[in-house]
Amino acid sequence: MSVTSAPTLSAEGEAIRGKIEELRAAGIPYAEQAILARSHLTLGRITGILEQLGVPLLYLGDLFERSEVRDLLSLASIDAELGGIGLVRVAALPDYAVTKADVLTLLAWARENKEAYFECLKRADEIEGLSDAGRAGFKKLGGELDGLQRASPWVLLTTWLFERSGYPPPIEAVALRASRTPEARLQ
Repeated sequence: MSVTSAPTLSAEGEAIRGKIEELRAAGIPYAEQAILARSHLTLGRITGILEQLGVPLLYLGDLFERSEVRDLLSLASIDAELGGIGLVRVAALPDYAVTKADVLTLLAWARENKEAYFECLKRADEIEGLSDAGRAGFKKLGGELDGLQRASPWVLLTTWLFERSGYPPPIEAVALRASRTPEARLQ
């Protein structure tokens, strides 16, 4: 381990590139090297400089800010947390297309009837005030989650992801959703 001080961010990037190339010359390929930092902001700045310097790299950004990671965390939270906040995000996925108003109606019905959210999804026909689209979306999600209530997060996520759902959406849908972000509309 060594400590190197640099007067500017670009000088820091150049020093990191030098160390990367030194390690590569010593037989450590790019794929086996990693850069660790205290924050995603620091990594974002450094990777931008390294890209300009021609260093091949893969930076995924803040993993917990990625929409697909948030979708999966929301799914796991439906059975794990009180309040059903994760259901708002999951039910809005394109395969279900349930509005927030319908989710709030289902959550209120669950509280009034002391029912688990997983059970309410399957009983959507009994819930007054749901739109037809919301009812259909809940029933579809309920069918995909059937038998997974109280399953471990691993079993819940892998079963839903690889065996029962249409998630992730086709790449075209992901690109369309990304183009609708506030950042994309500014460009």
